[in-house]
Amino acid sequence: MSSLRIAAAVVALMAFGIAPSMTRGDERLPWQSDLATAQDLSLKQGRPLLIFVMTKNCGFCTKMEQKTWSDDAVNQRLQTAFVPVRLDAEKHPELAAQLGVEGFPTTLIYGTNRKLLGHFVGYAPPDRVLQTLDQMLTSGRPDQQR
Repeated sequence: MSSLRIAAAVVALMAFGIAPSMTRGDERLPWQSDLATAQDLSLKQGRPLLIFVMTKNCGFCTKMEQKTWSDDAVNQRLQTAFVPVRLDAEKHPELAAQLGVEGFPTTLIYGTNRKLLGHFVGYAPPDRVLQTLDQMLTSGRPDQQR
């Protein structure tokens, strides 16, 4: 996935005044509702951007929100080391397509340089997500992507 895709997605959001949804999941996690704002925060704070692409009728998306993102350790890591964004693909199918999303849920992690560091598709339990996030923080890339 290229930085051109994410830039195009930001332009699309700004042109249509669209912001990703932040209506579900653990509200302790400060999900950003605007991709452009999140990208600015990522750059200013020097933290990678995590984009969680979901749909409201996706069972694994709901499980990810209820089990993984609400996990205390995962929640803490996201709050301190990442800028998290939640995107409802049903409300923003063009943006999800621009990001290259082919299945739900999809989690994408971009560096402050807007280059894709990694992604994973489907449900991942808290321990696996923590391991992947920590690997990205220490090496810039995960050992495995699925």
